[in-house]
Amino acid sequence: MYCISCWLVPEVGDFVVVLEPPYGETQIKRGSVGKVVEVDGQGHFRKRFLIEFTGESGSPIVQHMFYSHQVQAAGIVF
Repeated sequence: MYCISCWLVPEVGDFVVVLEPPYGETQIKRGSVGKVVEVDGQGHFRKRFLIEFTGESGSPIVQHMFYSHQVQAAGIVF
């Protein structure tokens, strides 16, 4: 099986899934889905992505910076 979403470079507004959660962060876990709000770098050389996670109603919005190897495009099912 091919992993098409592994080759996609996320853009602002895209949803991504966390592959490697940040150390010590309790709200963001492996498999968490967030939205890209900022990108650091150009084209295929994008290295870092600011991801926003919205929790359940009433919980605060959490943002965290991830390196490209820590996230993958979400929402593609084959």
